[in-house]
Amino acid sequence: MDCESCSMPSSEYGNVPKSYNLKAAEFPSDIVGLNEEELKIYRNTPFWRMIRYAAFGAFWGVFVAMLGGAIAIILIEKL
Repeated sequence: MDCESCSMPSSEYGNVPKSYNLKAAEFPSDIVGLNEEELKIYRNTPFWRMIRYAAFGAFWGVFVAMLGGAIAIILIEKL
């Protein structure tokens, strides 16, 4: 088998991928967003409470719908 036709790297033919020493990117240490004290102010406002309840309801609604769909598929296949 010719080395140029090899699709996988192999040390037998010497075409092993090179490894590079890359330095991790450095990000500025500026804090973006709200801290815990600032979040406590907004946590129980009516808007965010409604968003939390809607997300909770949507999660369980989708879960029950998928469970019902799976059961329906099983029942239809048995007919």
